[in-house]
Amino acid sequence: MQDFHDEIRLRHSVRNYLDDPITKEQAEKLERFIASINQDYGLDFSLHLNEDIFSRWILGYGFIKNCHNYLCFAGPDSPDLDEKVGYYGELVILKAQQLGLNTCWVGGTYRKGDVKESASSKLVCVAALGKGKTQGSPSKSKPIEAYYQGENVPEWFLQGMESVSLAPSAVNQKKWLFKYLGEDKVEARSSGKHFNDVDLGIAKLHFELGAHKKVFAFPCNVLYD
Repeated sequence: MQDFHDEIRLRHSVRNYLDDPITKEQAEKLERFIASINQDYGLDFSLHLNEDIFSRWILGYGFIKNCHNYLCFAGPDSPDLDEKVGYYGELVILKAQQLGLNTCWVGGTYRKGDVKESASSKLVCVAALGKGKTQGSPSKSKPIEAYYQGENVPEWFLQGMESVSLAPSAVNQKKWLFKYLGEDKVEARSSGKHFNDVDLGIAKLHFELGAHKKVFAFPCNVLYD
């Protein structure tokens, strides 16, 4: 089982990158991982090296500097595509961290017209990828009690919520709410304003990784192989 617990703890958003190239071994391992995600879950994620798509001027939150690689998160249009992108895209982000690479989810500060994507897929967002000048720093987060409701919650639920508190979120809004319904039943929603469903997918993955339980609808052979 790939639990990615170390990666959850160590991974932070990085917006300033070195010129060091991604190695052939890193690229090949990440591409194989992405191919397995696409095949198993019907998505159209892709890795792009030596391509500049990030805005050269500050456009809102999260200006990306000196990054020449990116991950494209796309898939066939469906009502749950954004949430699937968050869930499975965060798996790719954590795999990149495991391979010694840094990342940052990017929703707006890039040139969408320069992104290479399949004509049959809908682009949701991208992520900067490379070797960061630093490893980033933890984002601000509230106590886990602010992110859930429920009484007599078991230890596995609390462990899941600890991982949720470390999840990235658009403009660090972290508008998640998880509800413990008893036994192994959990509900989750997000009320954010930016990339709300992507955030929810990311948070759901973090919860399952922390809780060591499969409680949501998305299948994930990668975690339970």
